[in-house]
Amino acid sequence: PSEFTIPMIGTDKTAKAALIAAEGQSGTLKSGGIIANPTYKNTADFSSGGPREGDSALKPDVAAPGVSISSAFVGSGTEAQTLSGTSMAAPHTTGVAALVVQAHPTWSPMRVKGAIMNTASASASLIRGYDPRLDGSGVVQPRRAVDTVAVATTGWGQSSLSFGYDPRVGGLSDTQQIHISNTSGRAITYRLSTSFVGSRLGATILYSRRIVRVKAHSSTTVNVTIRMLPPAMRALPGADTLPTESVLVVEGAVTAVPTVGGRGRYPLRIPFLVVPRSLSSVGAGAASNFSLAGGVSTGSVKLTNSGLHSGNADVYAWGYTDPRDGLKEVDLRAVGAQSLPGAFGDLPASDRLLGFAVNTYGTWTDAANSEVDLLVDTNRDGTPDFLVIAADSGLVLTGSSNGQVLGFVVELTGGTLVDIWNVSAPTNGSTMVIYAAASDFGLADGSGAFDYSVDATSLEGFGEDHTSGTASFDPFHSALSQGDFVTLTHGGHATLPVSVDLAHFADAPALGWMVVTMDDRNGAPQADLLSVVGASDKAAHPLPGVQPRGRGQAIAK
Repeated sequence: PSEFTIPMIGTDKTAKAALIAAEGQSGTLKSGGIIANPTYKNTADFSSGGPREGDSALKPDVAAPGVSISSAFVGSGTEAQTLSGTSMAAPHTTGVAALVVQAHPTWSPMRVKGAIMNTASASASLIRGYDPRLDGSGVVQPRRAVDTVAVATTGWGQSSLSFGYDPRVGGLSDTQQIHISNTSGRAITYRLSTSFVGSRLGATILYSRRIVRVKAHSSTTVNVTIRMLPPAMRALPGADTLPTESVLVVEGAVTAVPTVGGRGRYPLRIPFLVVPRSLSSVGAGAASNFSLAGGVSTGSVKLTNSGLHSGNADVYAWGYTDPRDGLKEVDLRAVGAQSLPGAFGDLPASDRLLGFAVNTYGTWTDAANSEVDLLVDTNRDGTPDFLVIAADSGLVLTGSSNGQVLGFVVELTGGTLVDIWNVSAPTNGSTMVIYAAASDFGLADGSGAFDYSVDATSLEGFGEDHTSGTASFDPFHSALSQGDFVTLTHGGHATLPVSVDLAHFADAPALGWMVVTMDDRNGAPQADLLSVVGASDKAAHPLPGVQPRGRGQAIAK
């Protein structure tokens, strides 16, 4: 009875003149059939998706019609306006809430919200390609939201199981509760079931009880546990293998299905989401066996991984550090540079692909919520000549965020956009790598070293970190060895060769080596810093070795 068809008669607007001419006359209308609209059940491609910034909670809560909606045009008198977006979907949901409140004036806002979410539909007949990250519990169903006699909530004003961002050194196990309230005069028995959307990545959902009986005018609680054993966690993809704008999630819905149906006794949907992360723990030991030959001091560093996940030790020439300022995800800690053969960036052999690693003390949920600026001084006169802006490409190009971080190389004198590069900045991370070509800065073999520095600005009001230090780097003749990339599996170890070219060190010194591992814990652990140690008698013992630097500690030698 809640489903019905509204007949309508429509004409093309080009028929206006003919209709006016025929006013007062009778005519025959011929059915034109149904106009195909194959995508109206799809989630709009511009719709924002979760998880939520900050705590990685499941958002949005529900979906509703919001594309090409004709509604009242404010200030126009009797005219209408057609718009798309949340501003159109929200009134649909608000109207459903108003109907629920009208039917149940004593219900709390949390219970009204629960009724709307629990009775939403993820059926393919209503929504194609359902994804909790985009659609929450599903498409709102007004009739069922009003009629339901039971509501499932999860606390804190929620009706979803948001396990959030969960980094682990072992297996994952997290428990939350579902509270089912029965407002009717008869007991209801539910059977709990789980449906995953996308890959479950080895996760399982466990219940304290699968059969739940809720007495009349009463409520009960069920514990729901999401679990991923160590082998499943170890098999997760690495942080630096995922696209910058993507996030790894396990998601789906828990459904409480009544054993006896009827009006008001509907299945209750509770969507769930977790953002799992398996951690490596790559550490650098003491340097040893240094020797000097031909103006180059060479030695080695022991690398180990005591974490569960594999980790990549990516080596940069450590440029400088910055003190902790309490600025969350834009609080810069360390910056380093790397130079790779041009082939790594589809560049000519005469060019170099440059990577600048930026490590912060804090953690960002999405790097697109900040702007990181790399300032490059090619002639080393103290004034930057180029700027690489690592920021949300949608904001830079169109003024509307799209969550994809790109690096824009700008020549500052004329304000010319020179090039655009990808930026490696995993979600829920604290280290990004900004790329550019040496040729973007007008550099070639023989150009010598350049100076660089990094600034960071939060687009969410957490402040700015303007570093006072600068670093030097010669992309064609680096003073320190860099560019090594060592993968260490769980329990693995390796030997990293390191070297210092004394002649080039005099022109472009570096603090030491910066070993970046994005699968390590966020903050300082993602960038081990090994400082070059000088000797008092440099003529006899020039830069004899390196010394391991404690994570999170400042070293000046």
